[in-house]
Amino acid sequence: MNFIPKIEYIELGTGTPKSILFDSPPEGDPLSEGFKPSVKRTRSTGGTIQGQFNYTLKSYKLEFIFQTEITKLAFDDFFLNHASKVAEFNYFIHSDEVDFETFVISAGSYKPKRPIPAATVGEFEYDWTFKVERVL
Repeated sequence: MNFIPKIEYIELGTGTPKSILFDSPPEGDPLSEGFKPSVKRTRSTGGTIQGQFNYTLKSYKLEFIFQTEITKLAFDDFFLNHASKVAEFNYFIHSDEVDFETFVISAGSYKPKRPIPAATVGEFEYDWTFKVERVL
């Protein structure tokens, strides 16, 4: 269990299997799950509140820091050509294990930050956040 995540997906259009191995674990708690139920509430004419449960969303909000340019370019390609089209992917919390969950990226959640100069001249490190979710 190394807490360094990995994403695997089949690229839309080409059917090519691809994967992204991150350079380090996400910042903060890598297992900080969030749950959000989808419930529609209506009030009857008699004043009674009625509820209809639809589904529950499970999500992770992830922040990656100090990632290499190669990882950033792979993630950009993944986002632009796959995830932004609401396509599913497999998210491995530990890249050295076989357990994964199938997610989609939340709308509007990919937020790249300004590159930071790395220790080597001419190289940069990249930070970004994104949120993944799935219906339980």
